[in-house]
Amino acid sequence: GFNGTVLWKKPLTDWHPNNWPLKSGPGHLPRKLVAVGETVYVAAGLTDPVIAVDAATGKTIRTYKRTKPTQEIVFSDGVLYLLVDPKASAVNYRAETTSYKEIRHANSGWAWTPNNPKRIIMAIRADSGEVLWEHPAKVAPLSLTVAENKVFYHNGSCLVAIDRKTADECWSSDGPAIKSVPTGGSIRVSLSEGIAVFADGTKLTAFSQADGKQLWTGS
Repeated sequence: GFNGTVLWKKPLTDWHPNNWPLKSGPGHLPRKLVAVGETVYVAAGLTDPVIAVDAATGKTIRTYKRTKPTQEIVFSDGVLYLLVDPKASAVNYRAETTSYKEIRHANSGWAWTPNNPKRIIMAIRADSGEVLWEHPAKVAPLSLTVAENKVFYHNGSCLVAIDRKTADECWSSDGPAIKSVPTGGSIRVSLSEGIAVFADGTKLTAFSQADGKQLWTGS
């Protein structure tokens, strides 16, 4: 960071096909790498488990078992919260043109829907690899969010909160349901001062983090 000297390189063998149409590539890819302190946590391929890499040398410190393949990584207070998708299919799509028709085809053809198989949210101690818990559920892309005492995700029908230590369900909200999440789009869950705000396109819906009660909604 001081002078741009290259310290090390690590190949990403099959990160993702690079010729998807404009704005239709999977939005969750940036969540496959997290840097914390002197360690980089990365799922270095489409079907790879999470590894811990020494940030100074590039050497692999640890490979986390049963995390193949991980789609998203969230780190909080020494714990990795991973979205593992054991039934993820290979991505062999190649764009034929750069037209809007091709963009729509990519966005819809590989979109996530509530009909997709369940995935697994895993909580793992980063320093030891100890698995704290596993929580199978339908989890929409980019909805996995970690707060002080809870972990949030959207299952296609509603926002769900589970206990951060035990993975027991705390509450599920009264909607809003979503039909799909296109590869080039995303949903979001933002947390602030006891409120969880769910964003789907331009529509926002706020819930109490304590009990899931809807506070307001609007565009």
